[in-house]
Amino acid sequence: MSTFSPRSRPLRSLRVLALTVPLVAMTASAGAYAAQPAARSAAVPAACRAGQLTIWQGIPGDGTAGSTYYELEFSNTSRRACTLRGYPTVVAVNSQGTRLGHIAGHDPFFARRTLTLASGATAHAVLRLTDVSVFSPSSCRPVTAAGLRVYAPSTTMSTVIPEALRVCSSRSGPTYMSVRVVRPGVGVPGVSQ
Repeated sequence: MSTFSPRSRPLRSLRVLALTVPLVAMTASAGAYAAQPAARSAAVPAACRAGQLTIWQGIPGDGTAGSTYYELEFSNTSRRACTLRGYPTVVAVNSQGTRLGHIAGHDPFFARRTLTLASGATAHAVLRLTDVSVFSPSSCRPVTAAGLRVYAPSTTMSTVIPEALRVCSSRSGPTYMSVRVVRPGVGVPGVSQ
């Protein structure tokens, strides 16, 4: 038969409380730790829409034997971050906006990766234009283009960058342009890859 002592009850309660508090604290800290990765891993921004971007060309082009390289720039002019991945689509056009020759091929110089473009940030892609005088005139049908129509990756609206360029007008002729994947930062003519 146990006897009740006024002193034994508070001590037993304190022992139980002393064991419970660390367990509650450990459980609370484990819950907080588990929630941290979810809180830190913010959602990846959506793909850039054409209305969020200004597309422009870094000038001048950089010439080498048989080719000229142009820096195509993609600036996020919206207030929200967005992402770009892969290759822009580039075609030469005449003064009426009609496509001339082939769409630029893909140059796999760099692997594709998703770039997050903060508000005000710029990414670039290098466009290589081959000197069309190296092709047979009958297969190339060389003409002077009025500019380049550029679509950012995964967008359907384009920007025409005006520039007089010698291009092949034949759609069944040679592919005279190639473009690399979009890369981070502003492209600097003669420096960027």
